[in-house]
Amino acid sequence: DNNGSYEIHQRPGEGTIDFGAMFKKIEGLGYKGHYTNGFTTLDDMLAGRYYMLARAAEAGVKID
Repeated sequence: DNNGSYEIHQRPGEGTIDFGAMFKKIEGLGYKGHYTNGFTTLDDMLAGRYYMLARAAEAGVKID
């Protein structure tokens, strides 16, 4: 995530990116592949993973 002005590496949900809208847009274009994220720590990875899964599910993305 970021602050909307420049790239900083925040956990998803701590910045300004609307990940629900992002998922809706990407899926609306027909994308059916995998999503990949990079994190610096295991804690960030786990927190980010669960946050992103929740936003994806809210956006109607099928979670396998």
